[in-house]
Amino acid sequence: MALPSFLGDEQVTIPTGGDFTPSGLIGQISAGVAYRVGWVETDLAQNPEFKPTLIVPSATGKFRYYFATKDEADAAAEACGSTFGSETVWVLETPTSTVLNLQDPEARAKFGEQIRYDIEIKTPSSVKSRHLYHLIALPLAVQAMALAMGYIQEPVFNVNELVRPDEEQYTDEFQKDYIGDPDNKKVEGMLDSVLGKRRAELWAALGESDAKAYRTMGSGKFATTSEKLSNCLAIVERVWKAPVWGEILSVHDPRIGAVNNSNGNRLRVAAIVRLFANKEAAQVAADEQNAARAARDGGAPATASGGTLKPALPKDWKDIGEAEFLSELKNYAKKPAVLAAKDLGITPDEFSAWLPFAS
Repeated sequence: MALPSFLGDEQVTIPTGGDFTPSGLIGQISAGVAYRVGWVETDLAQNPEFKPTLIVPSATGKFRYYFATKDEADAAAEACGSTFGSETVWVLETPTSTVLNLQDPEARAKFGEQIRYDIEIKTPSSVKSRHLYHLIALPLAVQAMALAMGYIQEPVFNVNELVRPDEEQYTDEFQKDYIGDPDNKKVEGMLDSVLGKRRAELWAALGESDAKAYRTMGSGKFATTSEKLSNCLAIVERVWKAPVWGEILSVHDPRIGAVNNSNGNRLRVAAIVRLFANKEAAQVAADEQNAARAARDGGAPATASGGTLKPALPKDWKDIGEAEFLSELKNYAKKPAVLAAKDLGITPDEFSAWLPFAS
């Protein structure tokens, strides 16, 4: 099967080294691997030798620079006196003007003109933050591609536990079980975990028996031998030539110490969780979320055109019928969406979209 048209032919470099009630932002997504330097005090605007693709200043007078190539980023890091050199990141961007499921003007204003997320891409031996890419962002993006390309019909991978804000769950034991032993620098130390096993299950569904593989075919170390998985990995490893309609979900970082020092909030990691064929398909999904949100806020479910929206009956309930489904749904009205959806055999989005019709 041919790759989606938004992907180009140009490959990008991914490091190997060593032995993402949840609803995201539905909008027009651009994504790409970049090489990041900062935060540094050096203002590269005074040095014409360097041409970063993006400059992000901080309120404290420091800068973060993004480059298209690792060589240029490494040179810039040296010129800036950076102790850490350059970092490989997958950057997700969505113009706020394209977001379809964020109707509150005040909420939109808080995002500014562009919503941007960085996901650090570390090697499997980088125990501190390897999970951000390898166990959250990458499997979810691969799954989004697999669903869009018809390789799988239902989601296989999930990070449902990370939508819960309850700090009591984020213990040393939870971290070790969920994302692997932080003292084990081998790739097996990461994969011998709850999310590692879910990734292996998704990889197997795409024809790859080696859960360690995470590079496209022919990319050397850690390259997959599965054409299906390789095509899905292209979402990261190819330079996009056009944006695509999709959904970005931000979930909690499962590490015990992953807390913002300034406000005490748990750090988050973003991931592409859905891809849509066009804006119309994205609008349908956004309407469902807008309707559920309006109902939770005490308003009437509404679509973009102002009418009442009733979503499609979940697949596993089609033979049972809508009446039985709604009757059962009422029993879960006060339950968290993730837990209720699991019991009902539906997705959290389906639960949230149908809940207004169960009253």
